[in-house]
Amino acid sequence: MGSIANVLDGLGDLAGATDMQQQSLQAFRKAGDRRGELSTLANLGNVLVERGELQSAKQNYQQALKLAEETGYKRGLGYILPGLATVLRDQDKLPEARTTLEQANSVNKELKDEINTARNQILLADIALEQGQVAEAQTLIGGVKDVFAKEKMSDASSASEALLARAWLAQGKIREAQVSAGRALDFSKEATDRTVSFDASFAVASVNAASGRTTEALRAMETVRTEASRLGYAGYGFEARLRLGEIELRSGKANAARARLEQLSKDAETKDFLLVARKAKAALGRGIGQSWGIDQSRSTKQAPNLDSASRSENLAPAVREPNPSASAA
Repeated sequence: MGSIANVLDGLGDLAGATDMQQQSLQAFRKAGDRRGELSTLANLGNVLVERGELQSAKQNYQQALKLAEETGYKRGLGYILPGLATVLRDQDKLPEARTTLEQANSVNKELKDEINTARNQILLADIALEQGQVAEAQTLIGGVKDVFAKEKMSDASSASEALLARAWLAQGKIREAQVSAGRALDFSKEATDRTVSFDASFAVASVNAASGRTTEALRAMETVRTEASRLGYAGYGFEARLRLGEIELRSGKANAARARLEQLSKDAETKDFLLVARKAKAALGRGIGQSWGIDQSRSTKQAPNLDSASRSENLAPAVREPNPSASAA
């Protein structure tokens, strides 16, 4: 059931993935399989993050962490902590998110898990961009691109290029950003996860907006907003609305932008997406859009867990484990 849930998640069937993970969780608990329970709690938490249920996701991760402590399952920590870090990031607790990811990588390095260490470097790069540490973000991305290329991980390669485009734009280097955004788009066409195309679209739209191609940028963001809403990806929906408001402000559509951003701030706060809410308020306060290089991206999306020894070629930037009970110690 867990493997089916992972497939449904990748295809964008979040309701189906949630149902299957819950069934899997009940089965592992009935069988007394605590490692299976741990991994399924983490997987369910990942889906809940995608659906925008941050508090419920956090509770799942905390339960999983307790099981990891009780069972001594170190590899389980490597699965759980990146998901928890994503929640902390969305809640605008960036220092705590960074510390959590560093803890995860400490575990991964001890286990000689190069793949999941590289994935977490991408999450760290995203947080660095949010904190304005552009040079650090570029260093982190540059250090793992070869790993993803060697393993033919299109999803992760797309995510790293989308982040790199943000870093270039933060430095005003539009031509370089355009190249990276184009690569992100190319990799996304080979990816298996529906949300990878959202991140690539964010990158391309940011370049278009920075280049004065407002109509194209607005059209792309409206497409992401509509699709994210249809599939139930709350975080992507919020971020698309943020981008739309910022682009509208930059293009002189002040009234429409203010109405959009004011409503977004309220909606995001209600769902505990405090990073998006803060950005919406900051844009309103300045009366202009935020820097295109430090705009939001969902390249930190958490996917279900997988030991590096049993990964497929095309995975999302996070970690998956399609068969928790069969995981190595």
